[in-house]
Amino acid sequence: AGWMMRWAAADNTLVQICGKAATDTAAIVAACAEKGVTALSFADINLNADMIVLATPEMAGMPYVISGLVAAGGLAAALSTADGLLLAIANALSHDIYYKMIDQNAPTSRRLIVSRILLVMVAVLAAYVASTKPSDILSMVSWAFSLAAGGLFPALVLGVWWKR
Repeated sequence: AGWMMRWAAADNTLVQICGKAATDTAAIVAACAEKGVTALSFADINLNADMIVLATPEMAGMPYVISGLVAAGGLAAALSTADGLLLAIANALSHDIYYKMIDQNAPTSRRLIVSRILLVMVAVLAAYVASTKPSDILSMVSWAFSLAAGGLFPALVLGVWWKR
């Protein structure tokens, strides 16, 4: 239970017991007594979903270095995914909107500049959305994959079975 208090001390929204931050034993006892809880159950413990992966090595009694490796792996995965998606979005917008609809005779150098400008704009937009701390990341990810599948599925099906 010591790990709960360390994480609650870092941010009082990460670990809550009986609706209050689990910063020390006295705070936990006072919060549970205030609600009339005499026996602590799993329903009384609220762990923020964002900290569970980072706290798992500490929960298992592993050294703190393992938490650093987990964080580094998560950051590497997030950055590699983000840069690929940003490049894909910027290049798609540059090619499909600028080159195909606005200036079909644009030289390669101008198309490259437009693509880079769009990349910065999309990155700023993504940073803004991330800074608003959306409440449910899992549903946002599932919506993103659903939209992508909705756009790609017809083309894939037609590409496989269309006689033309």
